[in-house]
Amino acid sequence: MGWGNNRAVSEVLGAILLFGIVVLALGSYQAFVVPQQNAEIESNHDAQVSNEFAEIQPAISNAAASGRTRTTSVTLGTRYPVRAAALNPPTVSGQLSTGASGDLRVEHDSRIDACALTDDRPNTTSIRYNANYNELDNTGAMVYENGVTYRETDGGILQRTDQQLVDGSTIRLYPLVAEQFSTGSSSSEQLRFVPGETGVRIVDVDSGEELDITFPSRLDEDGWNRILSDADGFDTADDSGDTVTVTLSPDEDTTYTIRCTPVGLGSAPEQGAVPNDEEEGDEANQINPNDEDEIVLVDTSDLSEGGSKTTTLTFEDRTDAGVEAVGGRVNYYYISDPGKSGNKPTTMEFDDSSNKLDIEGQFDTFDSHVELSESGPTDVTITFDKKAKGDHFYVLTLEFSNGDVNTYFISH
Repeated sequence: MGWGNNRAVSEVLGAILLFGIVVLALGSYQAFVVPQQNAEIESNHDAQVSNEFAEIQPAISNAAASGRTRTTSVTLGTRYPVRAAALNPPTVSGQLSTGASGDLRVEHDSRIDACALTDDRPNTTSIRYNANYNELDNTGAMVYENGVTYRETDGGILQRTDQQLVDGSTIRLYPLVAEQFSTGSSSSEQLRFVPGETGVRIVDVDSGEELDITFPSRLDEDGWNRILSDADGFDTADDSGDTVTVTLSPDEDTTYTIRCTPVGLGSAPEQGAVPNDEEEGDEANQINPNDEDEIVLVDTSDLSEGGSKTTTLTFEDRTDAGVEAVGGRVNYYYISDPGKSGNKPTTMEFDDSSNKLDIEGQFDTFDSHVELSESGPTDVTITFDKKAKGDHFYVLTLEFSNGDVNTYFISH
């Protein structure tokens, strides 16, 4: 009897010990493993939504340049996997909303209106996204406003895309016209951008004179001074509340072309009579020309899934003048891979290795002029120093021997 009782007690103690080990293991799994796994899921979502949000800028620019509606989506939240022996925190949700809104103005002695907006909605607004993560802290809100995308951080801002506001002597305005909204969920939200008509005003600014561009912004003057530091003629940016004024003061007499294409979120912006000062001159900068007597980009080659350093642009000379491309400049817009840098090309060769353009560099004359055939399309080989990918987007400005200067918005 004594031995039997001892054996029974041992079995009970063993079961209790085993149960304790299981409870301890489950507790450790819940306390340490689950948060680590959830943090990884949140980090992956943060990288995904960061890339998706950065698509807003090229979608708006492409809509404005092409005259066609463009859509993009933002995945607001994410879900954790079902766990049989552990508890999950609430599903991650995110909030997408409009931000700073107000009036967009360009002034030189008096106001210069290239936009001709008559819409009841604010003249321009911003889009803002913020996620409610359970594990990740201080990821910062993502913001699109006035042609740039950035992330708010504790140390200031982390710029995601290049500025498009000032490009040499061309000022490009893409006022985003939208009703104020705020939506929160864990699902995907689609954004639909509908372009209006492009208005053009041309203004002469003498050396030492000023041209002011004022718009609503959550960025302070230091942020805009950094973003525009390399822009031609840039003098300073000054903030006042939620408004920033950018001042251009060229060193020499400059003729500025102000191009404004309002883009509506969900519906087309309402405009009055749209000005077009380009009708008064023959050498105005044309964006994606597609008419007779123009030099038209008719095709671009597809890129492989992994991207390529080399691609092909096909131009058609409809001028009947036998023109040559004699110079150009290029800006490049891209979405970086999470945790990586250096994805963006720094140079582009136009048909010949001697025609090398620095990305975001100044306008440069080609050493070897590129002749465009009068009898049919001409293929031009483009070579980057790093791989271009299908979700990348670049803006190529070319000058031709007949005096035309055209800008082409290009994606593959």
